[in-house]
Amino acid sequence: MKITVLTLEKQEPGEIEQIITLFESGLETLHLKKRNLTSKEMEKFIREIPAIYYDKIVLHGHYKLAVKFKLKGIHLSKSHRGNSIADKWRRLKLKIQHRKLIFTTSFHSLQSLQQNKSSFEYVFLSPVFTSKTYYDPTEASGLNVLRKAINLSNQKVLALGGVNEEKLPIVKAAGFYGIGLSSSIWKSVQTPSKSLVRFLAA
Repeated sequence: MKITVLTLEKQEPGEIEQIITLFESGLETLHLKKRNLTSKEMEKFIREIPAIYYDKIVLHGHYKLAVKFKLKGIHLSKSHRGNSIADKWRRLKLKIQHRKLIFTTSFHSLQSLQQNKSSFEYVFLSPVFTSKTYYDPTEASGLNVLRKAINLSNQKVLALGGVNEEKLPIVKAAGFYGIGLSSSIWKSVQTPSKSLVRFLAA
């Protein structure tokens, strides 16, 4: 099961050190999600992370920096993942500039996931385990809805939103490719790295 970690939007004290410790603890993919930062601020943030981890970072916004620093990939917002010729050309151009660059995105409903026509390395479905969820994944009917949507999407789908260790059996039963972790890592009573290790061992 693929495990990714998404940063919180707001910068936190000691965050860079925590990110480094996450990588040292076995994290393979970090989604750097700081949409409120300017391009210069984001560049400064990236430079504070050792370059040996750049190929594990997926960037949300400021996509040119992903090419500049040879990061793992970019996470496309809804406005950037369109199916128009112009949208596809922009993605192709980025791919040519950096052939190892991966593309990911998020869908916030089963309908939008099923209507998608583009191909991505993997996608997030969010929220899955929160009060905003439109189905009950703990019920058989809810699991069937999730399984069907995931299968029809032809995508590698990661569960995001309210994911914790107790939800992992449901995630696996529904056929998710993996999970995205945010609050359960950064707001845990344990350190982020210890929380990650628990998920890696589950």
